[in-house]
Amino acid sequence: MADVRTVLNNPFEPGSGAVPPIWVGRDDELADISSRLVPRRRAGLFERGRTYLGDPGLGKSVLVNRIAEERARAGDLVAGPLRMALGRDPLAALADVLAPLVPAGERVAGRVTSALERVREVGLLGARVGMTVADEDRYASLSDLVEGLAVLASETDRLLVIRVDEVQNLSGAGLSQLLTILGDALEMQMPATDVTGNRVMEYAPVVVLLSGLPAFPERAAAAGATFSRRFATTYLDPFTDDEVRAALAFAFADGYEVLTDDGPALVHLEVAAREALVEVCLGDPFLFQLAGAAAWDASPGAVLTAADVRTGWDRVRREVGAHVRQRTAGLTELQLSVLTAAARADGEQANGTTLAQAVGRRASSDIGSTLQALVTKRLLALGPDGYRVVSRAVARSLAGG
Repeated sequence: MADVRTVLNNPFEPGSGAVPPIWVGRDDELADISSRLVPRRRAGLFERGRTYLGDPGLGKSVLVNRIAEERARAGDLVAGPLRMALGRDPLAALADVLAPLVPAGERVAGRVTSALERVREVGLLGARVGMTVADEDRYASLSDLVEGLAVLASETDRLLVIRVDEVQNLSGAGLSQLLTILGDALEMQMPATDVTGNRVMEYAPVVVLLSGLPAFPERAAAAGATFSRRFATTYLDPFTDDEVRAALAFAFADGYEVLTDDGPALVHLEVAAREALVEVCLGDPFLFQLAGAAAWDASPGAVLTAADVRTGWDRVRREVGAHVRQRTAGLTELQLSVLTAAARADGEQANGTTLAQAVGRRASSDIGSTLQALVTKRLLALGPDGYRVVSRAVARSLAGG
């Protein structure tokens, strides 16, 4: 008899950016896209782009890719994911992901193709003589390319969707130019006819999605980019336990269907296994995928058990530790001490004075800048009763759990 659970039908996949088969949470963000951003843009009304920020492993890329997949299924023009690596030329990168959207035989295709060719020609010139010589022409050509694709989307009753990941890797003139091009696309208007037959100006059907680490707004401000006026920012938080439970209950309600060497089969999830997954991942999206994948691979049977979760978790403890340490990398000794003190508050909120005394200081004012830095880094959150560690996985690690 063939194994039911195998590495080929494992529905958990940590850290790849691919949309997972078992989807957890983000209902508010998805509803915002489907019930506000898309309808307003399709109606020719202005709506800001969306920026999703958060620490590594919180599912920023996954969320944006899920939105992009849904828009592609709806028939919209969706540019391939633009992932900004350090040192990458943002304008050339944007041209590369827009190029596949240029069609043949469309009425505006000639204009769009011409703009794309100018972007490439000027880019080659810049590589030979120095980018500063060619930047102005290339910027104008790329703006024409985006505008041409927006016109194409409008004339074919579609949206143009552009997504940029790892935006925190951008800085300086490249960041300012890219945000200006995308912001101008969001504010671009074109003539249309309303339901009464009057000629009006409508906003172009353009959707821009950005994702990256929490430091991005500071970089945008430093580059002088008009970021907040054109983009609405959401800081992603870990999942709640109820969101994880609901996702698992839904996915395994009637058994999770898989394909084996013997044909289709169903995998069932013990209630105890569901609760064990909730307990070990503590709402961390990456740890949820990591723990789920390890539990799935722990045995080949048709029932995923709590023992499978424990076995799998033991196998990935080292990777779990590395993931959590990444979240606190770069902190000063005092910042780490304050964060650890907050973690040891055993889930309770701690006020500034309590945290200051825990690290050998007299008053909250003595660690005011440290507390503010931890809040800015999204490691601490300030509530009505004090501070708490945002990530329960980080809190567990720092508290010695």
